[in-house]
Amino acid sequence: MDLKESQILNSSFIQSGLQSQGVIRPKGIKLKKVLSSGLMLTSLVDCFTILVVYLLVATSFGSQELQIPKDMVLPGAENSVALSASIVIRVEDGQYKINDESVKLENLSDKLIEMRGDVDAIVIQADKRSDYSSLNPVVLSSLQAGFKKIKFAVLQGDKG
Repeated sequence: MDLKESQILNSSFIQSGLQSQGVIRPKGIKLKKVLSSGLMLTSLVDCFTILVVYLLVATSFGSQELQIPKDMVLPGAENSVALSASIVIRVEDGQYKINDESVKLENLSDKLIEMRGDVDAIVIQADKRSDYSSLNPVVLSSLQAGFKKIKFAVLQGDKG
């Protein structure tokens, strides 16, 4: 290697990042290594936000509310499931109501066939003091209309 080549190498070494490395950390001086790990809260907050939004959406859209008249006492059950999208038939004093619309017993099956659509479940809401003779026509009309699931509205956690 001749003199010109070594001068070119030295000048490129001075202008490179390696030369400035020696300036930042002078040779011969040992620096203490400090372990500092900062907690990255941004990703943690993002995770909790996603979790909260998911739980809010899952709980608000998973069930359907049921209006219970003041004088109606629903039966209780130890095990129950949340009410999903279904047609609710209310039995009150021998009258049958679908969505607060009174329906005669003779027309109940036809009305259920008309309302069926994609819904495959019926929820019967009746007082726990109701006779079986007033509930049996609703069950038979529901089966005749092609519904496969017949459920009864109950209060969760009660044995009575």
